[in-house]
Amino acid sequence: MKWSKVEPANYRESIIIITNGLYHKNYGPLSPRVRLRHSHRYDASLTITDVALEDEGRYRCQLVNGLEDESVSLTLHLEGEAGLLRGRGGERRGDPGLD
Repeated sequence: MKWSKVEPANYRESIIIITNGLYHKNYGPLSPRVRLRHSHRYDASLTITDVALEDEGRYRCQLVNGLEDESVSLTLHLEGEAGLLRGRGGERRGDPGLD
């Protein structure tokens, strides 16, 4: 499985994390802030900690098993206030550095 971020300027994908189910490797500037959730065997959720406005954008998850490769894309939209970020679903997250 591979998670990547699609760069809007040139549509190139920057790899964020790759895993084979047992081992994983993080890449790029998001590397220290990303992990896979692993709440169950088929969970491919990407978790980004300390979310910043520059994390907004299009993300792509590719599942590759050799027979039936699948891919899903999603767009992360954020709204910012002094010390707070709000995702599209309304969840609020404070930034301890700005509170």
